[in-house]
Amino acid sequence: MKVKLYRRVGQRWRYYKLSINQNLFGDYVLLREYGSIINSHTFERINILKTKVEAYRLLQYVLINKLKRGYMLQQKETV
Repeated sequence: MKVKLYRRVGQRWRYYKLSINQNLFGDYVLLREYGSIINSHTFERINILKTKVEAYRLLQYVLINKLKRGYMLQQKETV
């Protein structure tokens, strides 16, 4: 699962990406990638969780907090 969020801070746009993947050991990884759209500096934070339920709970927790801080979900593009 992948979620993309965006927020405007002054004249700059910030982004926050969340994704859940499974690693080779069977654990679930919540990857958070964030930064500014204008500059190329990207930051990552990785959480390793034992179950898919734990991973989705953490994703939901982070998503709710980001929405409270003013981030908006990216609209899916239709072709």
